[in-house]
Amino acid sequence: MNNSSMQRILRRHTPTAYFEAPEIATLSKTLYKLRTQFSRTELQRLALADAQDFTFTEAQLTRDIIDLRLLGSLTALITHHNEKQKQSGRNEEERISAYLADDVNYLKIYDIVHNGATAGTDPAFAKHERSAPFWELRKRMETVYHKHAATMHEANRVLRLPVDQLTSDECADIHMANEFHWRAEPGKVAGRPIMDCSNAPAGNTPLNTDITKQKGI
Repeated sequence: MNNSSMQRILRRHTPTAYFEAPEIATLSKTLYKLRTQFSRTELQRLALADAQDFTFTEAQLTRDIIDLRLLGSLTALITHHNEKQKQSGRNEEERISAYLADDVNYLKIYDIVHNGATAGTDPAFAKHERSAPFWELRKRMETVYHKHAATMHEANRVLRLPVDQLTSDECADIHMANEFHWRAEPGKVAGRPIMDCSNAPAGNTPLNTDITKQKGI
């Protein structure tokens, strides 16, 4: 069958609109635009443009180490900022009463929100330092990572402590090997920060394992 015969058959069994050159051109441009718009490269470019040349302020660099020395312990520092976070948001008792008053686990939920919960760990887990090099994405998008960290820091959701100003005992009390990571998210120019707790160097058990998941459940 030659090309002319094939084209006659296609025209006979295919809607005419498919063969309109202007519509094909429009569809092609739309598909190219969508592919570009949602490509990883473009989303990274937008996030970098949003972060620009972001740098931490002096207050952000020093706030937590100063508070740590004033309060005397990491536990006291965490409690301090946890209370500040509660004050800046909606009252948890009002929120629970508004949305979960009829839940069969209301009292348990209230206790978790009010007093916190203990996250179980794998029996083989031990806190350890970071030894892996930063991923190329982390190095290439450093300003994006820093801006996300600063946003969470402002909301009292994270602490920023300079390792070189911590004592050996304080360092030993902090697990430092988790991977602070980033992922593109259509609709959010800045993307979304995530924490990867499943990676660990050879010979070390990560924070997140199947045992950890079962303990959580």
